[in-house]
Amino acid sequence: MSDITADEISKLLWAAEAGNLDTLECPRCRASTVSVSYTNAAADKYRVYFICSKCTFRMGSGQASKPAHFSQDRIDADLQAFDVELLQKTKFPRP
Repeated sequence: MSDITADEISKLLWAAEAGNLDTLECPRCRASTVSVSYTNAAADKYRVYFICSKCTFRMGSGQASKPAHFSQDRIDADLQAFDVELLQKTKFPRP
């Protein structure tokens, strides 16, 4: 992901926070084909994912609290299963 700048990542995060969850510009292929998905692997564990439907761009970010526009219908089942498994394998869980 070295070709993607911090500014481009920040734009995606701010877009999701503002409720813009579809047709976001992909920082890799520049198409407006990025959508937001969420996971909720535990009661206080949320992640937001940005997935491009045109190229291989995929990025996830941990969230300190429930995202403002989180909804059950935006949970990606495969990413949810991955995050649940990852959380179970964590050697040093948060206090």
